[in-house]
Amino acid sequence: CGRAGRPGYDPYGEAILMAKSDADAEHLMEDYLECDSENVMSKLGNEKTLRTHILGLIATEDVSSVEDIIEFLRETFYGCQSSLYGIEGAVENVVEFLTEEQMIADEDGVLSPLTFGKRVSDLYIDPESAVILRDAVTLIKGSTDDLMLLHAVASTPDVLGLYPKKADMEYLYNLFDKYEGQFLMDVPDDMDYEFEYFLSSLKVACMALEWIEEKEEDAITTEMGIGPGDIRSRVDNMEWLTYAMIEIATIFRPEVVKRIRPMLTRLKYGVRSELLELVSLKGIGRAKARTLYDRGLRTKEDIARTDAGTIAALPRFGAALAKSLKEQTGSWNAASMYEAPPEPEPMTEEVKKVDKGVPPQEKRPKQASLFDF
Repeated sequence: CGRAGRPGYDPYGEAILMAKSDADAEHLMEDYLECDSENVMSKLGNEKTLRTHILGLIATEDVSSVEDIIEFLRETFYGCQSSLYGIEGAVENVVEFLTEEQMIADEDGVLSPLTFGKRVSDLYIDPESAVILRDAVTLIKGSTDDLMLLHAVASTPDVLGLYPKKADMEYLYNLFDKYEGQFLMDVPDDMDYEFEYFLSSLKVACMALEWIEEKEEDAITTEMGIGPGDIRSRVDNMEWLTYAMIEIATIFRPEVVKRIRPMLTRLKYGVRSELLELVSLKGIGRAKARTLYDRGLRTKEDIARTDAGTIAALPRFGAALAKSLKEQTGSWNAASMYEAPPEPEPMTEEVKKVDKGVPPQEKRPKQASLFDF
C-alpha cells in the first residue's frame, strides 16, 4: 500500500511492502526496490481515451476546431512524449463520430457542443457507452425484462466483461434463445468474433441480476468462478451507468425514466423491488431490509405503527436504530421503548434530617433509571 507524492505539495511518496516469508521479501526487493524504474507512457493516444477528452474540450468550449485540438494535444504529456504522428487522422475520426452521434455540431469546421454531448461530458463516460445507452433507451418498454436492462448497461465499454467459461456456454446460449428479439441492441451473429464479447456482457448481466435478486455473495462467486471484488467493481460501474442511462433517457424519452430508476437503487443495495421503500431509510441495507420485510414491516407506515421495543429486538437492530427508524417515520415516542420512571415520593422532614448521614447505596431504594441521568 502507499500514497504517491503530489507534485508541488509533497517532497516524496511513501509505500509499504509486506512480505510473508524471507523468499517473498527477496522477491519484493528485486522487483520493486532494486530494479530499474519502468517508463511512464501516456494513454492519450488511445482512441477510446481521445473520445472522452476531445468531447470534454469541445463541451467546455476550450477548443472550436480540429486544429485547436491538435495544438492542445501538443502541450500534453502525450504530445511531449511522441511526434503526434497520425494524430490528426485519429482526431478527425473522433470528431466525425461525435458529429454523427449528435453530440457536437460541425459548421464549416467550427465545433460546438450539443445538449447530448454536454450531458455525456458531465457524466464522464465513454461517448460510445452513451450511444449504446441512448439506442437502448429508444427500445425500452414497460414490459422490458430486468435482464435486458442490465445487459444494455453491461454492454458498454465502461463495464469490464466476464469471460465465459466452457461450463457457462450452455446456460448463456439458452438465455440467448429465450430472450431472442428482446435485447436492447443489435446482436452479432453467433459466428462473428464479437459474439464472444456479447456473451461476456451477458454473463455480467446475469451476475448483476443475481445480485439484485438478493443471492448471497458467496453463492455468486462460487457459481460464476469469480471473486467478491469482481462483483463489487462491476456493480459499482453499472450503478453509475444506470444513472447515466436515466440522464440520457431524460433527453430522448422521459417517459421511460420510471422504468429505469428503480434499477439504480436495486443495484446500489442488491435488493428485490419489494424492498425499495425500506432501503430508502437511513441505516437500512440489504440484510436489515429483508429482516423487516419478512417480519411483516414492509412499508414506512408499518414501521410507524410498530413500537420501538419490537423493532429494537430484531436481529442486528438495537435501540439506537429503532429510535432512528421511528424518528424517520415521524412516530418516535420514548415511552414505546422504556417504561416511564416512577414519580419520586415526597421527602419527609425526618428523612431530610438524616439524609446526609445515610450511605449512598441506602439513599435510593430502587435501581436507577436512564431517565435519572
